[in-house]
Amino acid sequence: GEAVAASGNVEEQECPYDESPNISITNSSFYDNYARYFLVYVDSGKLTISNSNIYKNEGGGLALIMTGCTDVKMTGAKIYENKISSIFNLGINDNLDVESSEIYSNTAAWNGTFILNFGGDATIIDSDIHDNTTIEDGGAVYYSDGDFTSTDTCWSNNSPEDVYHETTAESYNFECSNFTCDATGCR
Repeated sequence: GEAVAASGNVEEQECPYDESPNISITNSSFYDNYARYFLVYVDSGKLTISNSNIYKNEGGGLALIMTGCTDVKMTGAKIYENKISSIFNLGINDNLDVESSEIYSNTAAWNGTFILNFGGDATIIDSDIHDNTTIEDGGAVYYSDGDFTSTDTCWSNNSPEDVYHETTAESYNFECSNFTCDATGCR
């Protein structure tokens, strides 16, 4: 499936998850790679990452890109010391669920080191997101659209801020508090 976008309007589409591939990465490590465009590219389907590490990768592209109708579940993972554009790029109909994971010391050349969200839904639970840096906005998350929820997760030392909300042009630092973001802002 592909995300459908019209000028000024974004349309959701029905996702054929039952017809898409299912990929599972368990007890694995991705490290010391150079990716000109993408380290992992997922164009619809289900991706499960558990007890795995993604570290010391570099490149002009994204570590993990989802292009619509992608469902990613990550548990017990560590993502650290990567120098890339962004780790997760969420589009329309993408879902990201992260639990009991650590995302730290990553550097992005653009917006949103951990998540660059242009319409997907993300839930982060019982995780630690710290010391991520980007040149522009959203040291950890650059939020544009979709639903974003953080529960029992600590956010610290992300620069220039933890979350940047594009629609409201506001920056947020949350420390160890629960919050949600939607079209009206983060709270």
